[in-house]
Amino acid sequence: MVLSDLKKLLPVICAALILSACGGLSENESEKTTASLKQLDATAAEAIETWIFCAREDETCSFTGTAQVRYGLNDTYAYKTATGSIGCNNQVFGDPLFGADKICEYLPVKISKYLSLSDAKITKYKDNKQGAATYTFDDSPPSSFTIASIFESFGLRASFYVIPSTVTDWLPWKGLAEKGHEIGNHSMTHLYLTDWYGLSDADLDFEINQSQRLIEEKVGVRPLTFVFPHNQSSERTLSMVMQNHVATRIPGFNYDSAYRGIDIVSASTADYANWKLWDTLSIGGWFYMAGHGIDGDGYEPVTSQYLRDHLTYASSLSSTLWIDTFLNVARYRLCRDQITPEVTITSSRQASIRMGGAYSASLCMAPLTVSIPILEALQEVHAQTAQGTVVPVMQSAGMLLVNVKPGEDVFLQIP
Repeated sequence: MVLSDLKKLLPVICAALILSACGGLSENESEKTTASLKQLDATAAEAIETWIFCAREDETCSFTGTAQVRYGLNDTYAYKTATGSIGCNNQVFGDPLFGADKICEYLPVKISKYLSLSDAKITKYKDNKQGAATYTFDDSPPSSFTIASIFESFGLRASFYVIPSTVTDWLPWKGLAEKGHEIGNHSMTHLYLTDWYGLSDADLDFEINQSQRLIEEKVGVRPLTFVFPHNQSSERTLSMVMQNHVATRIPGFNYDSAYRGIDIVSASTADYANWKLWDTLSIGGWFYMAGHGIDGDGYEPVTSQYLRDHLTYASSLSSTLWIDTFLNVARYRLCRDQITPEVTITSSRQASIRMGGAYSASLCMAPLTVSIPILEALQEVHAQTAQGTVVPVMQSAGMLLVNVKPGEDVFLQIP
């Protein structure tokens, strides 16, 4: 209710009060009027956010719907959010003011009428997309930069796994990183990182960790994902890789049957890649493509036309498919299982969202999408951080979607 609504009701209220005072209402009508005025009191309080007394200490505070309840006295209160009723006592709230005869007051929560805040959760993929796709290219051949340009022409980014010992000019790679492409670790010299190859711990440190440090030094961004040369690994080498990386392509997420990929070679067809992508998306999975170079450059290269044809198809699925670098999708997958959104009602029309849980702050730095079921149609919702930065809000398939960065509070507000 807004001020204009209250103005419309004023003549009715005044007439009812006059008639009641003059004996002009029957007992039944008087009771109805009293009940209506109590309801109007609550509605008006909601409109101007006035706290309503509901119970004394050790009584029960009752109300309709969801409300923010405070317990205490003289501007010293403890707060809870409840639905229907709540005990007005120290056991429920703690003791905010020792020795005082405390009371409970409630504030009707308008925002909970429209949003099921208790059902907030992190979506499976960013922006609540049905599935994800990543494109990876190994060995750092010269055609990598042409591949990057093709992806950029579609507004997309890819992941490139470099062999530092073969790189003579790091500036172009630094440029790709600055454009948002991922520069990953593919080992220092591309040896088989398996036990039967007879590598010592010092050899593995050189191939894995020193390679990572060199890429970080030259590119300016620490590579956090690793691709094993020849897709061959062992329990020992995987353990060493995972000490300083967060994910590998293979074995990677192979424990998940919805993690599916293809290794493309010169004989590969875009039709097969399109089908494989569609098949993975149909089960809500994560598709990856593993290739090398294009147009005669690198190991088993495909053509640039192959990439364009496939990316044209992939882009046509953008309403349900999230396409990003391997690191970004892996990070989302890992962090969504570590984090729980915590929603706190801060006023009648506002709630805050904070990412809770025991998560890795060094890994979980990117926003995750929080979905909240919409109970009643909302024409307008605003979101911003505590610093006042506007956060986009989306409404899709009965859900309110907002991206929240771990460690930050995002405030939702309805008019």
